[in-house]
Amino acid sequence: NSILTLTGAGDRYAMWKEGRTVLKDADPERIEGTAQQYAEIMADRQQGRFVDRLALSSWLSQCRWPISFLDFEWERYALPPYDGMRPLGVLPFEYSLHIQKRGGMLTHTIFLSVHDDREKMIQSLLREIPKHGSIIAYNAVGAEMLRIQELAEQFPRYRADLLQLNRRMIDLQTPFLAGMVYDTRMAGHWTLKKITSLIQDDSYRNRTIHEGMGAVYQWRHLDRGDRQADIKAIVADLKAYCSMDTYAMVMVLRWLQSLART
Repeated sequence: NSILTLTGAGDRYAMWKEGRTVLKDADPERIEGTAQQYAEIMADRQQGRFVDRLALSSWLSQCRWPISFLDFEWERYALPPYDGMRPLGVLPFEYSLHIQKRGGMLTHTIFLSVHDDREKMIQSLLREIPKHGSIIAYNAVGAEMLRIQELAEQFPRYRADLLQLNRRMIDLQTPFLAGMVYDTRMAGHWTLKKITSLIQDDSYRNRTIHEGMGAVYQWRHLDRGDRQADIKAIVADLKAYCSMDTYAMVMVLRWLQSLART
């Protein structure tokens, strides 16, 4: 609950030097007054957690069954190696898809490619993802929706179907960015891994790959045909990591639903 974690506060260091070292002691005249800051300060005043249940319940009400949880992994190339790509373009090489039906039944699909399998990935995604219901991703606006938009531009024959996915997309990061939920253990961060650590601390810790760039580094062994690499282990690790990302979203959504009810 250090005041140094107060998001976007230009005077946080000055206040800390003056002895206002924790969030609840922030000078209201010297903060920007954002929703995030309000949530952080109120969390410190309320035993470490703030929940705007009305706003959170309203946000949750837009979720429609079945709910699909989607995550991509991708590589970026300075010089485009494949047709349809631009300099510094992105090549998705894996997706994980968890699908939760009303009543709680959960299914999982994963797609992992080597080199350029973008069209096969599109076909698999459109085949596997339900035709109705919400699609949830974490930082969807800055990641999954961009990847889908890029694929729609590169493969126009699938454009309409792909853009329809984006119209059903819900960004799971929104409740945290909008100050609906804050826990002081977040310490000013709300990455998916940080949020998941509040719910189940060892979710990523015991995995060989536990962050996005680690997945990219391992995939490069496959893409470059590294004969010294343990291909089976890399494939298993990549699938386990990407699968954990979408399962983490399932856990976070369930947690938010429980917060809205209590």
